[in-house]
Amino acid sequence: MAAVLLKSFLRELTEPLLTFELYDEILGTSGLGAKEKVALAKKLILMKLPDDNYEILNFLIRFLTEVTTYSQQNKMNAANLAVVFGPSLIWSRNQASLTAIDVINAFTQILITHYECIFTK
Repeated sequence: MAAVLLKSFLRELTEPLLTFELYDEILGTSGLGAKEKVALAKKLILMKLPDDNYEILNFLIRFLTEVTTYSQQNKMNAANLAVVFGPSLIWSRNQASLTAIDVINAFTQILITHYECIFTK
């Protein structure tokens, strides 16, 4: 129930938490390795994300990182959480493709698994 409410809040925003401006740059991470994705994610989030969006995203990803510490019990590892929450964090102004969903989920998984590195100013 809590996940449904959280996803509803995120989807009802007029602009996604990761903003329309970042959509193409996030999709561009598909061919990058993990280190490059982490570096780009940190740059995008720290330099281009509005302060309010940053604070909410920081809180959310910190929470999701905490959820993964109980993945043996709740079956919600970073990949599963990315599938659940990724599409609620970023979407295009138009209809998203299935390929975009995969990239969005992979980017979200990077945010969760590399939280400490990405969100350290």
